[in-house]
Amino acid sequence: MKQNLQKNQHILLWACLFFVSFIFFISSAYITNSNDGSHFALTSALVRDGSIEISNYKSYVQEMDYAIKGSRIFSDRVPGTAFLAMPFFFVGDAFSFLQDNLSIVTTLFLPQLAGLLLIYLIFKLSLYYSKNFNVSLISAMLFAFTTLTWFESTHLFSHILSSVTAVGAVYIAFTLKKGESKRIILIAALLALSSIIEIQNILFVPAFLLYLFSTKKVSWKFWKDKGFLFGTIVFVAIYSILIGYNYVAFDEWTIKSNKYNPNFTEEQAFSSSLSGNPVTGLDHLFTNISESRIISDWAYGIRHNSPGYLVISPLLFLSLFGFIYFFKKNRAEAFLFTYIILAISLIGAFHKTVITRHIFTVLPFLWFPIIFMLRKISKMGKIMKYIWFTSIIGISIYSVTRIFYIMNHYWERSMSDPFPFVRELHIYIIFYSVLAILYFGCRVLWQRLKTK
Repeated sequence: MKQNLQKNQHILLWACLFFVSFIFFISSAYITNSNDGSHFALTSALVRDGSIEISNYKSYVQEMDYAIKGSRIFSDRVPGTAFLAMPFFFVGDAFSFLQDNLSIVTTLFLPQLAGLLLIYLIFKLSLYYSKNFNVSLISAMLFAFTTLTWFESTHLFSHILSSVTAVGAVYIAFTLKKGESKRIILIAALLALSSIIEIQNILFVPAFLLYLFSTKKVSWKFWKDKGFLFGTIVFVAIYSILIGYNYVAFDEWTIKSNKYNPNFTEEQAFSSSLSGNPVTGLDHLFTNISESRIISDWAYGIRHNSPGYLVISPLLFLSLFGFIYFFKKNRAEAFLFTYIILAISLIGAFHKTVITRHIFTVLPFLWFPIIFMLRKISKMGKIMKYIWFTSIIGISIYSVTRIFYIMNHYWERSMSDPFPFVRELHIYIIFYSVLAILYFGCRVLWQRLKTK
């Protein structure tokens, strides 16, 4: 059921999103290590050279995140992020005569906007199920700053893009009505896009199909559904980009873009890259019970030793309890969320190199059920409500502080310069002014076309 917001609610929502966009922007920090450097190198090669070889930009990969086949050097990143970054890079590069690093600054609008959209989708999903504007907005804002969403929205890594495309597909699927063929095509496009951003996301497809068929949003006689058939074509077309890219680069049919990275020989096959210990892996990703120093020693728990999600964001414990109410009221949707969380978490845990950010895609799915707990708390008596919200504020302060510390102890970052993009505020003002003009201009034009 569509939720119509009052005027003051619209204003508050826009104000919150503006605040988030501002914080995400000033917290950004150019190119920070070989990971975002590899994405940026490929983006640069695609736009400037019309090539997928990154020989002219290999300094960005710092002799680490690259692939080599023969004498040719490529990025070892899955190419979806670079393809999405191309228009942002192009704009900055076109005006590079005004500022040397402009293409880097404009390219970083991509993860910032992805993070902003992800927060908006969390709000929309929460409002759809809770019918409560206040708790939905609180949930979205807590998600923005008490989880790694803040950090992942400030650099050109794949994780925030992987997450927002997956959540976008979920939102459309959950709000889908039978017969809405065009929306099925959009679900297919988002799932395919998500899968060429991070390859493990292809595992979402069977779960989505099961959900759509079991809830009868798509008929079992799918061959009669034009939306489903066109969606299949769209999915195959987009997913083929990954396979085609790897074939051109490595002269073989594969979905692994890091297969020829000389620094990580275990990535030559899934059997070797996924040969880690899943028990210690899950502990590292979520709890750090066997690695207590990561919890207590903040200076140690940075970079690849970043704490598990339940350590960084203890409010996720509320979400775990929220799953009880989620399963009671929305069993099919809760099962889809559980599948996504388990599938990605297990892949991350089995990996030879276990890093918390590798499973960032699960974070919004793990977070969402907190809405059921927040709604329950909002209906309590004054004293209990005060106790709960005081506790939530205290935990939030801890999470924000810890994330701020982790973010500013990353490679090429420093606590002495916590908001590097403050010096780029003029670009922020220009970018969002143009975006606002385009948005409201298109909106007015659309309204006029509808009245004709």
